[in-house]
Amino acid sequence: MIIPINKSNDTFIDFAWRLSQRAETASYPRLASYEAVEVVFEKLSLKDTAEMIVLEEEGYLQGLCAYFWIEADRYLQTTLFLVSEGADYRLVADSMVNFLKDRFATYTLYLGFPLDNQLAHSYFVKRLDLQSLDYNTVMQWKHSGAYPYADQQGIERVTEINFEEYAPFHDRFALEEGIYWTSERLAKALDRFVIFCLRREGRILASLFGIYKSSNPEIFGIYIDPSESVLAIEDRLLRTFLAFVSHQSPKMECLYYFLEGDRDENAARIARLESLGFRWKEDYFLAVLDPERPC
Repeated sequence: MIIPINKSNDTFIDFAWRLSQRAETASYPRLASYEAVEVVFEKLSLKDTAEMIVLEEEGYLQGLCAYFWIEADRYLQTTLFLVSEGADYRLVADSMVNFLKDRFATYTLYLGFPLDNQLAHSYFVKRLDLQSLDYNTVMQWKHSGAYPYADQQGIERVTEINFEEYAPFHDRFALEEGIYWTSERLAKALDRFVIFCLRREGRILASLFGIYKSSNPEIFGIYIDPSESVLAIEDRLLRTFLAFVSHQSPKMECLYYFLEGDRDENAARIARLESLGFRWKEDYFLAVLDPERPC
């Protein structure tokens, strides 16, 4: 039986923490501590667009799913999607996913998992309503003090003042990739994002955008004109971002950078990023479910 939850209790928190500790049973984003799990539950009572459901059978907790949605975009993303060890993964996942699809019939669903969670991977790859299965490498940079600013020649911050000029360059890549953060959506969230671009002779040749007002900032994307030297420009933009967030968010714990593709595909980039202080954390996949396709 699916039960909507509007307040936390120790049973649900313990269940979520137990399954979040192992990549084989966790969902994404990973929760690194018991306290982090408590925060997820606390936020449920503070937001009108976030909920949690659990699946119980004969008094036993079989599954738990926390999620939020953006009505204007018909967008729903899970923050927890956990199935008890020993339970029939397909049956439990079907119950929770189908509940979401019935309740949010016109929404596209986004569900993330560590790639090591092979039960989740095997389940979603077989769903008929699967729109895409995207693989990413998660790189982590741990904060240990102010990072020095590198060469800033040609690099400038994108703000409300010059965003309209930047937008076409951003969408040239974002629309092709099909990512959520198009320039239209990014413009509405500039208070949370920082964007740096590289300009030469008046032309924008590259950019980096990410969230920095967080204990764990994230780099969402780096876009570079195909005619340019990717490695050198990426290094400069990364160093600029690391310096910026280390000064602006001194209390941050670590920073994440998501690379398209898995660890093997990104071996060369991982080696280069390690020279900047990044470390490989894990691979994860994102299942996107299309509301127009049958289950």
